[in-house]
Amino acid sequence: MPMQDADGENANRQENRLDRASIIKHFREHGPRATYLASSRDVTLSTGQRARLVYVLPKYKLHLASTRPGDMRAALHLALACSEREVRQACSNVRTKSYDLFRHIYLVQTFSVVYITADGDAVDAHVDFVKCGGYSEHALFIAGLVSKEGFQKLPKGPLHSQPVKRVMGKAKRSEATKRMLAAPEAKTQQDEPDLPVSDVAAERFLPGSAAKNAKSHCMAAGDEADGLCLATVLKGGRCKRRRVNGNFCRQHAADASSPDKLKTFFGSLQDSFESAADRFERQEVALAMQLSLQDNKDLAARLDRSRRVLKLRLDPLGLDRVSTEPDGSCQFQAVLLSAGIPMNAYSFRTQVVGYLRAFPDLFQKDIEAKFASYSAYLDYMSRPDAWGDDLTLVGAAHLLLRRIKVISDYDLEGERMFTPPPMISSDVWGDDVYICHMLQNHFEATCPKLPQAPRAKAEV
Repeated sequence: MPMQDADGENANRQENRLDRASIIKHFREHGPRATYLASSRDVTLSTGQRARLVYVLPKYKLHLASTRPGDMRAALHLALACSEREVRQACSNVRTKSYDLFRHIYLVQTFSVVYITADGDAVDAHVDFVKCGGYSEHALFIAGLVSKEGFQKLPKGPLHSQPVKRVMGKAKRSEATKRMLAAPEAKTQQDEPDLPVSDVAAERFLPGSAAKNAKSHCMAAGDEADGLCLATVLKGGRCKRRRVNGNFCRQHAADASSPDKLKTFFGSLQDSFESAADRFERQEVALAMQLSLQDNKDLAARLDRSRRVLKLRLDPLGLDRVSTEPDGSCQFQAVLLSAGIPMNAYSFRTQVVGYLRAFPDLFQKDIEAKFASYSAYLDYMSRPDAWGDDLTLVGAAHLLLRRIKVISDYDLEGERMFTPPPMISSDVWGDDVYICHMLQNHFEATCPKLPQAPRAKAEV
């Protein structure tokens, strides 16, 4: 019986047990709802436990559904399925009326079925298509609703969506930090008094001559001979008079501000260094261009040879090569295009990685030595730009139940094959999927050759 039904049914009706026929009849009369609550008396889980309640909850992906009522109807039939025939009928294609693997995956991903056992435990039997076990977000949500008195509302929503508010204590600042963050004190600039210089001090700056007789700028302020400076003509003399132009007098201020005077020894070498750097950079650029052209020429030759070899190996199979984008997901894109599956490469990558994560005992011995652990390998392979390897092809073959054959351009390796699990009968396998492997670093898809139109006979 649907929760929050608009018909205002009495709450006592929830205690009534509905069988399979009553649930389907109610569904046909009232149409789809956002959430379904159904009772079942004949559902036995894989663990042998008897199920008391069944929930069909959308996983917030209904905007992806093409026909919402039809998808919810199929999800309801899948939840109430008790045999393999009923599962195949619920997951059948709308047009072909045959079992569709990817529709089964879509229904499992979009809708979650949670069973409540007689002990009150919430079990999500369809947490993944491969039935790897565990609890999902919906199982936690339903567990929060179930109590001994019945159902209680959870206003905060599921546990995974509740925000976690972290309160951090305010750090104490030390005195040094406070002084560092404090605003600088405003200081008023005061003019230093220009005191007269004694003869002894002048003699120290201008050895061998008296300051008064030389009329040097070591004199006191107010010297009338401000434009006269004899400090440079005396042995060891320097201009020490402070003026508005700096530490030079008017005579030496113009000389000190000229570019020739400011250029130091290292400054004189700057022009030579820049010219040498420019010549070296031009030589490096020319060498890089030459090597790049040579590499492009070699790569073009290798690509041409690879295409010829692949054409010779694909022609007997009646296949043509289809180019794929070299964006890191070429392996997954090639498998999807060759198999004719309308799915995004990243979504298919997520499905394959989830399958490998569900069975670590089967695949963790085959990972490369550069990965520290199996979980590190799966985390790396979840990235959109990570290159797929043989292990991801094995996971794709298991997930699709189709053999994947890799046609390579390598001389010593013409074809490799990855098969579904051996415990599954080959009678239920799909058609083989052919992909190309070029230069040991890029995968491309294949498609059947198009029939060529017969050529018209030339008139005689």
